[in-house]
Amino acid sequence: RSKRTITAGKMQRPQDGKVSNSGNFVLNDWMFKGGETLVGTFYAFASNGDVLVSKEFKANLDNNGIFDDGCFAYCSTCMSNYKEHSDKTFIFDLESKTTLTIIEGRPGKIKLQNVVERMKRVNQSIGQASAG
Repeated sequence: RSKRTITAGKMQRPQDGKVSNSGNFVLNDWMFKGGETLVGTFYAFASNGDVLVSKEFKANLDNNGIFDDGCFAYCSTCMSNYKEHSDKTFIFDLESKTTLTIIEGRPGKIKLQNVVERMKRVNQSIGQASAG
């Protein structure tokens, strides 16, 4: 297998890079904002380097992950004074480039996989009901 650069870019403080089997990948940018500002940006990229998701938070980022198939990714935030971003896990659908759901707290990856599987089944049921 040859090694070659697929994409290159710059971030202020890149952390927690993870790659799926499809080549899609995620990174957290802890950023430099100075003072006591809590901030971070989550990125998900396609295997060719195109940005699929870019979301800035008013909270420090805790961890992230990407599902093996590269279709879903998540990031968790730490406690923050900004309630909408404080101590939550955001799950993203990388195919539609949207936020799939937001979960209070920071569940483990297994629980997140269960949430995504349930949401897929619900969406399929809704699609079948509207087609029939």
